[in-house]
Amino acid sequence: CGEGTMSTRVFEVISEAVNGGEECVAVNGTIESVECGCPVDCEGNWTQWSDCPVTCDDGLHYTSRTFTVTKEAVNGGAECEFGDGNSEIWFCAPVPQCPTDCLGDWTEWSSCFGTCGPFAYHERFFVVSQEAEFGGEECSYPDGTTDYLSCDIADCYDQCE
Repeated sequence: CGEGTMSTRVFEVISEAVNGGEECVAVNGTIESVECGCPVDCEGNWTQWSDCPVTCDDGLHYTSRTFTVTKEAVNGGAECEFGDGNSEIWFCAPVPQCPTDCLGDWTEWSSCFGTCGPFAYHERFFVVSQEAEFGGEECSYPDGTTDYLSCDIADCYDQCE
């Protein structure tokens, strides 16, 4: 191997073309000389891993990288372990949980407690059906908060006649 080393081959016709067959590409005894080269191993590298997403959702996320051949193997050199354009995929660490806002609402007003006077009232309760999680917005009121409303009824002494 090395500069100036030559390889030669001689073309030998084994049978001539007959009955309209295709002629040989060279005539008998043609000598072809080729400079020999040293074996050159394939070279290549991987791209950087792609970034893992930082957004939250329920999907699976992965990162990838691609192998690029920068020099092909020649003259019997070693081939690359990976082909040009081969990819590797790696799953990302768990994706952050999405913020979940609190969900809650007031119950309907109750019937009036009491039959007359200023102390007769309706009541309702705030019921939380989903607590806030992972930084989501909190509800306006804690679960079980009670709200009162005076009943619009006559005073008790008006009924005592």
